[in-house]
Amino acid sequence: MKYCYKLLLLHFTLLLINNICDAAVKTAPSLSLSVICEASKSEVIISGSNLPTFTCEKPSTDYDQNGWTARSTLKNDVDNTTGWGELYVQTPTSSSSDNAFLHAYSAGYIEGYISATNINLFWQSNIFAPQEKVVDFVDENNNWMKEQVGKNSDNNDDDSSYWNQVHVLLQQLQGLTDGYNDALNNNNPKSPTYLSYEQLQYLQLQVELGDIEKAVDETARYNFSNMSSDEMKRYELKELHCSAIFKVTPSLEDIYASHVTWSHYNDMLRFMKTYEMPIFYETKATKMKFSGYPGTLPGIDDFYITNQEMVIIETTNGFYNNTLYDFITTTTVPYWIRVLVANRMADTSPGWHDIFYKYNSGTYSNQWMTLDYKLFTPGQPIVDNTFVVSEQLPGHYHVEDQSITLQRNYWPSYNKIYYKNLYDLAGYPEMVKEKGVSESYQLAPRAKLFRRDAGKIVTIEDLQTFMRSNYYSKTSPDPLAATPLDAISARGDLMTPPIYGGAIDGKIASYKLIKNFSIRAVSGPTHDTQPIFTWDNVSMKECPHVAQPETFGYDWENW
Repeated sequence: MKYCYKLLLLHFTLLLINNICDAAVKTAPSLSLSVICEASKSEVIISGSNLPTFTCEKPSTDYDQNGWTARSTLKNDVDNTTGWGELYVQTPTSSSSDNAFLHAYSAGYIEGYISATNINLFWQSNIFAPQEKVVDFVDENNNWMKEQVGKNSDNNDDDSSYWNQVHVLLQQLQGLTDGYNDALNNNNPKSPTYLSYEQLQYLQLQVELGDIEKAVDETARYNFSNMSSDEMKRYELKELHCSAIFKVTPSLEDIYASHVTWSHYNDMLRFMKTYEMPIFYETKATKMKFSGYPGTLPGIDDFYITNQEMVIIETTNGFYNNTLYDFITTTTVPYWIRVLVANRMADTSPGWHDIFYKYNSGTYSNQWMTLDYKLFTPGQPIVDNTFVVSEQLPGHYHVEDQSITLQRNYWPSYNKIYYKNLYDLAGYPEMVKEKGVSESYQLAPRAKLFRRDAGKIVTIEDLQTFMRSNYYSKTSPDPLAATPLDAISARGDLMTPPIYGGAIDGKIASYKLIKNFSIRAVSGPTHDTQPIFTWDNVSMKECPHVAQPETFGYDWENW
């Protein structure tokens, strides 16, 4: 992903153009809308790569109007008490294939419409304009997916359900595009920033575009051998995201699942989203809740809970073997679609991984962890297939049940590959020889912090403290925190010179929380042992942060 220290002037130019638009279309603090959409043609038929199209009436404030095909509530609190906006999107139950795609399109449409201002503001700080080779790759991949949808939609088998779920996501994205642009038209802003389907697709692909670029342009690949130690740290902050832990309590009364997103500070315009979409085609999880961003259908953070009582989390895996990019092709399904399809279709931990790795794109290589709370009984032994961990590289993946490992204490995740076959394939042994043991799985900076501190976690409050920990200090240095990046929650802004990136939140799930379909979360960089982050004295040109709070001193909240 991109970072503030590598921004193009284009960011700031568009900020200036859109300042007038911002003032003209401010979203109300709380708004509820419903919409009625219908098929543009009398029959909904997929032929070849032609997908059905839909049109919508202007959304209504009558939330319960007759015939609604989607409805949504948006609570804007991103600059007030919590640092999060809250978005809820609901569709009726799809009783047949005839209305499944209509409802998916409607869900995207109402989200794009109700959150148009937020999407506009988020886009201003996160503009994606990939090079021509990447554009061509994405276009070719789109055409291939649409062809597969057309060929496999009526086969009445598991593959048919899979491709119909892919179609659902394509319709949801088209609806998001149309709803967003219709909102601008209906609100008559000055100098509106219309976004095409392709631009909003790049927003979904934001964590995959870099891998695609390296696949189509060998000159974009990193030369790790020439990197200094400081350059390696900056590479890792730029490309590798997140810390995570799954932790059992001493008598197995609970299992905690927690995640902090590492990203650039441009991204701190946040949403907590809930999708309630009982869509036809083997949808087993009809509700999911996750941390995300305006205009993104996947969470991108990738911290999800579903009403199948499952938690799905990932952290990014770095790799140093550039030949792996050659496995990335256009005849696969992108991460952002696969994760949502797996979330909706899976009701077990092994099943989630089986679905996710179908048509594996190899982009956005991660360690994926799934926990099935349905199989967990407090105070009883953890049974097989409760906790499953997989890792992915372009062209390769590895899945194992780690339930027996989890019961011993905890499972840490910190951007280093665990499974030896993938660890070796990714080039870690060579990198450790070149750069030292800090690049290894066992002696990476965060590995030491997990080893020293994670075992002390007993309560959910202990977990909050651990996941927000950053013990860097110039006056009383922690031997395991040589820089502000050597932490569970990194603070790149404390570097010299500052890097406006690091940990931007914290999220927790537990047995008790998931029974209430709840997440515990906090927004913004850690301030437990560091100064509260503020945008004071940071210009928009230096690091775009349109419509974000000025100061991030928020506390944990239940959602």
